[in-house]
Amino acid sequence: MGGFGEVYFAVSEAGKEVALKRIQRNLEVELRGVSHCLNLKHPHLIALYDICHDDQEQAWVVMEYVAGQNLRQVLDQAPSGLAVNEVHRWLSGIAAGVDHLHGAGLVHRDLKPGNVFDDMGIVKVGDYGLSKFISASHRGGHTESVGTFHYMAPEIGRGEYGREIDIYAIGIMTYELLTGTVPFDGESCHEIIVKHMTAKPDVSQIAEPYRSVVAKCLEKDPANRFRSVPEMTNALGITRSDPTAIHTTATHANTNTNANTNTHSHSSAKSSMASGSRPHPVAPAVNHANIASDSEPLARAIRASVSDLQSWWRTLDRSPGAKIFLLIAASFVLVVNTHWLLPLMSIVGVVYVPYYIVRQMVLHVSQQPSYAQAQRIATHTSGPARPLTRSQWRSHMRNDLRAKRSVHRAAGTDA
Repeated sequence: MGGFGEVYFAVSEAGKEVALKRIQRNLEVELRGVSHCLNLKHPHLIALYDICHDDQEQAWVVMEYVAGQNLRQVLDQAPSGLAVNEVHRWLSGIAAGVDHLHGAGLVHRDLKPGNVFDDMGIVKVGDYGLSKFISASHRGGHTESVGTFHYMAPEIGRGEYGREIDIYAIGIMTYELLTGTVPFDGESCHEIIVKHMTAKPDVSQIAEPYRSVVAKCLEKDPANRFRSVPEMTNALGITRSDPTAIHTTATHANTNTNANTNTHSHSSAKSSMASGSRPHPVAPAVNHANIASDSEPLARAIRASVSDLQSWWRTLDRSPGAKIFLLIAASFVLVVNTHWLLPLMSIVGVVYVPYYIVRQMVLHVSQQPSYAQAQRIATHTSGPARPLTRSQWRSHMRNDLRAKRSVHRAAGTDA
């Protein structure tokens, strides 16, 4: 469930993969919010293509399909936070997308890790259909509940807010990117809201310049926060993200194809809704697959432990004396226990290496593509094809859907 509906994966008659989001509550309000965003185009925003209605007058938003993980999933796999270069990459993309919204006079209102996605290395902000126009004369009077409790600015409860609530949410996410936890947590929604309104965030475990930037983003008074997203990123020394540097070759190769496909996919989606057929929930709009599922469990556990240890070690940057003491203690322990550690490591190596080699060989054989997957590969890599007949198109779609994951409803973004 996302901010305003369920998400489904769908394929248009022209073969365009899209995501369909059903608006389930506050229909008129949300449709108005989505209509404000239909003409927004930015590399760091998930594109909204159209709004369609089925025969039951249910509204569906046709949007860009992103198969990559969202930031919530990434953070769940990194309980101690991300490396600095990854923090910069995520923040740069988030900042670019949100700044574009603000430049269009819109405020996102529901920024959180579940609404930020990694699309082949490009960070994209989604679920901004809750966006509202903002102006100096219309900053009050917004009474709808917005955002998710862990990322909600204190002024939202008063119904008076502007773009500062997005800057507050980015501050919360920056804290979480660096530490793996949110600054304000509790056992109930009420407890979390009270902490947002009264508690001071503990930024002592964050190194500069992040400490000062996060503290300013989380000021209770919106007037004391950064006045714009670029002002915040400049304070961190983060340059504006340049997505055109990624996958340049693929972009040039598919420019004309994508332009034609987009046009046909919008009309196809409309005709599908008009005919009364409802979209089939073939697969999730967001790929929730565990990327590391095929990696060896012991190696994966060791990598995770090393990553956690590195993150913990970075938190000691402000205490060089503690680092020196720990290094001396660790060296002493290793020297004292060398007589049994070396034989143990030798035995583990003799047993583990053959096991690892055999496992990789077995996996390589078992991961050969199925017929349906091979059909998809052949279709996508072949040259321009002649127009398909109706029976050929049906056969092609059956093979295409068979190669996808089992049918289940998409979680989309966090509730």
